[in-house]
Amino acid sequence: MNMRQLQYILRIAQEGSVTGAAASLHISQPSLSALLASVEKEMGAKLFDRSVTPLALTQAGEKYVTAAERIISVYSDLQHEIDDLNDPGAGFLNVGCGPQHSPFVIPTVLSPLMKRYPKARFNLVEDFKAALEERLLKGSLDVIICSELKPHPNILSHTLTNEEVVLLAWHDFESQTAEPAAGRLFPVIDPRELIDRPFVLMKRGHNLRVLQDLVLERIGLAPHPMLETDSWQTCLRLAQTAMAFTILPYSDPAPGGETVRKLSLPYPLFRHTVVCRRKNSFSSVLLDDFIETAQATF
Repeated sequence: MNMRQLQYILRIAQEGSVTGAAASLHISQPSLSALLASVEKEMGAKLFDRSVTPLALTQAGEKYVTAAERIISVYSDLQHEIDDLNDPGAGFLNVGCGPQHSPFVIPTVLSPLMKRYPKARFNLVEDFKAALEERLLKGSLDVIICSELKPHPNILSHTLTNEEVVLLAWHDFESQTAEPAAGRLFPVIDPRELIDRPFVLMKRGHNLRVLQDLVLERIGLAPHPMLETDSWQTCLRLAQTAMAFTILPYSDPAPGGETVRKLSLPYPLFRHTVVCRRKNSFSSVLLDDFIETAQATF
């Protein structure tokens, strides 16, 4: 048993097929099939039920995957510890973040770290929150930045931002109902003014779309969006150009924020952004500095 075998078997389990796993690993399907057969011969048991699609883990396969995840996590910590012994600034850090956070994480957090540690290796993964949490727990990621996670006994979280979810309109949009309210960032608009108005929203499956749907439900609107997109920048752009309203968390300063009108909504909702690491994982110089830099710059 070696690390390559463990990682390849885990990838087959994740992809649900040998063909898909081979493509993502950039190796040939026959080579991966041969590796799987060799591992199953060594274990003395089948790891996957090949009679179903996608492939399903057998009972032996489930035990193998659980052990593989533990071994990879321990090995990752060992690598960090040895790197710190040899040269604290020449190790590696596996960083994960959501698509909406990448435009901030890369220039504001990773860029200064790369300058401070020119010999270090930074691997960045962009994915949705659930996948990032899973990778963090399995040890393939050392730290993640995402919207707030549910409390987990094996994850330590540090809050980075507390953003009010607001309505964005074009800069010269004149609301007839928006009024100041104590404790709110912007004037609060009457939702009735938004009936039959065009909206641009994130596609379903995005964490931002969950927030958008929750806001719309709270204010009693069910708009048919003129566009559903994978990009929050597209939402912002359509609001800037007076094509549609949108709903996004407000951060200050925000890219393009001066070219849109921001309005608070009844029933306030906030998005919390957090930086997370595994409990009891090794505190490398790179990991500690990444978290400190994120807290200072977000």
